Parts: sequence; structure tokens; C-alpha cells
Amino acid sequence: MSEDARPEARWPDRFVYVCTAGSGANVNVVPMLHAGAGRVVGLVVLLPVANPAQPTGQDQAQAVLPAERLEAYAQRVLRLPSEHVRRIFGHPDLLGDWTGAMAQAGGMARELGAEIVFNISGGRKAATIGAILGQAGADGIPVSLITVGLDSSMRLVSIGQRGALEERALPTSARASLDDYLASYGYREINQDARLEWTAWMQRQVRAVREIKKTPWPVRHIAFRALYRRLSAAGHQAAVVEIDLSPDQYDALEPIIAALEGARLDHRRLWVETDEARRFLAGQWLEALILHEVEAILGDLPELQVLSNVEIAPADGDASRNFIAAQTEFDLVILGDDRLDLVQAKAGTDKRGLHDAITKLGAYRTRLSGPAGGAWLITPLLTRSDLDKHHLLTHARNEGVMIYNNDRAVSRLITDLKARYSRRR
Repeated sequence: MSEDARPEARWPDRFVYVCTAGSGANVNVVPMLHAGAGRVVGLVVLLPVANPAQPTGQDQAQAVLPAERLEAYAQRVLRLPSEHVRRIFGHPDLLGDWTGAMAQAGGMARELGAEIVFNISGGRKAATIGAILGQAGADGIPVSLITVGLDSSMRLVSIGQRGALEERALPTSARASLDDYLASYGYREINQDARLEWTAWMQRQVRAVREIKKTPWPVRHIAFRALYRRLSAAGHQAAVVEIDLSPDQYDALEPIIAALEGARLDHRRLWVETDEARRFLAGQWLEALILHEVEAILGDLPELQVLSNVEIAPADGDASRNFIAAQTEFDLVILGDDRLDLVQAKAGTDKRGLHDAITKLGAYRTRLSGPAGGAWLITPLLTRSDLDKHHLLTHARNEGVMIYNNDRAVSRLITDLKARYSRRR
């Protein structure tokens, strides 16, 4: 029987969830979310650390911190009481340290009138295999083994009497919010009010964005290169910025400025009268263009979240959500299939800092999504020779980042996203 023809598996009504702490936090979080409200009644985290009294830096990053985040998620989102959250320590390389794990999980499950669901994806394999070998220790409590795929699909794994293996898809009941998703990796969104205000302003500039799209590439290139330099030099001190334009620049900008809030043209002079218009013309026109194009293809899919100008900071920082310093900012994020895709827009012509920007984007892709996540750097004002001269294409490939340049930069991003989310349309 094909997998598609098999009946969908079912979650137990009540279960103690067992998983192995690891850096891929999402692998461990999504089953707690997808099982549905009220099903998870306890959490047992296997914590592979050679010396719990003195964990190494790697132990902290690969086990201790992920375990703390899982526990915080279970208590904050699932409302589990602390007495229903338990850690089991063992050596990362010794199977024997883990054969008693199911006995401990079984004791909790018996007290709570529940079954056991053991996520065998993620974390150190010695812990997973050792716990499976000790499965009889659950002493009659039903144990379900589940796996989590790169796309966060989940399957129930059954082993028959003759060793035949059967995997059946498990249903999903919910999707993570951005707050919940970031919390599972130890981050949170900050300055949300500013993001919402700026996004609303950019969405109102739909006519200006359409004019940008219609402007022929060579003309647009000349106009925006000049604006980028002049507005960057002007800084943020002056309330109004005045820029004299050449005839070519004026002709290119006239339809765009006519549709833009906070700017006007008068006798070949550009007047930029608001901070929003200044930000837009100095480079964030590209973010607005990307947001407009991505929302056009994904915005009507309720299971996806498309968010612009997302700032994040460590979850254990200042409690205030607004007006604090961000650790980093993403020009666009797409949260779907329980992974975070990241997009950065570089509208300028300055190549300095791009190497570090690629490194940073690749690091956050790995940190927040792992190999399933996507990351793009869009830089339409740079040429292929610019990228080759500074070895940026090779560096981006090594960091798992797609870098697109020239006039087709945005359209290539859209092509990628259409293919990435094609099964949803």
C-alpha cells in the first residue's frame, strides 16, 4: 500500500512528550504545537552532557540552552506546570546511560493517565537509540515513536512483529506564531509597533512601487544610484532635503515621486519632506518592492506569515518590546512550514560590508531554521563583475545564501518562492 493510501495516524489524547535536546530546536517544538491543545501533559527532555556539573561551551550550545528553551516553551505556551517537566542527563556517547529514560517517562505518564510520544528526530543519536532500546522500561505504557521531516511533516513509526516498518503521517492542528517560533530558539521580536507602522506606510505606496517596476532598468539604475548617494550624505538632521536633478534623473523619478507620500518635484528639484519618504528613496524602495511582490504571490495563504522589517533580540533581555536595541534586523521574513525564510535587501552600490552581511545572514539562517531554511540577499544595483571581483557569489554559496543582482534580482527571488511554496497554491 502506498503511503498516500494509508490512513492518517492519530495523536494520543494525552501524552508525555519525550525528545532529545539539540541545536535544531524546531524539530523538537513542532510536535508540541501540532498535536493540538491539551494533548501534551508532560515533557521529558533527554540532555546529552558528559559532565552536568561542568558543561562545556559546546554542551551549553548543543544541549543545555536548547533544553531550557524547550522547557520555557512548554511552560509558557502549553501551560505545563514545572512538576510536569523533567530532565534526564546522560553521556552523549554512551547508549547505556539512556536505557532507563522510558522508565522515568513511564512513571510520569502513569501518574498523569497518559501515553508516551517519543520524538526520535534531532539530538544525539546515542540518547535516542539508548532510549529506544530501553523502551520496555515503560512497563505497559503505550509508546509512540515519531519523526519530523525537514518540512516539519511528522510521521508515526510502527514496528511490526516481524520487523516490518510502517510510517504514517500525523495531522497538524496549529502553526507557530512568530513569537512562539523565535522563543523556541531563544529570541523574540522587538520594536513591533515601529514595524507595523512602517509596513503600513510601505503598503500604502503601492502606486509608487508600480511606477518603479515600470521604469526601464537603465533609467532606474541612474536615478536611484544618484538618490542613494545624495540622501546618504544628507543624513537625518535636516527636516526637508532638497536635491537638484539632472534632466535624466527628473524624467525617471517624476512618475515615482508623483505617487509617493512625503516627496514632490518642482522645477527639476526634488523635495523630500518626511522621514518615511527619505528612507524609501534612500534604499527602502527595494524592501517595499519585495514586500509588494511577495505578498502578491503568498499574501492570500493564511498558513504563511509575511513580515517586513523584523527586529529580534535575545529572549532573556530587557522585558520591553519597544524602543530597545535589536541584535539584528531582517528586511523580510516568511514563516511557513515551521521554518523561517530570510530576505535582506541591499539597494545601494557600496560593496563594503557585503561579505560580512552574507556571513551574518547565513549564520542566522542556520541558527533559526537549519538546513530547511532559505536565505536571500537582493542587490539590484550591483553588477555581476562587482560580485565576482569581491568573491561574493562564492562566499554566499558557502554560507547557504542566494545572492541575486541586476534588474532580475527581485523576479528571481519570486521565482524561488513560487517553487518553494508551490504545493500550497
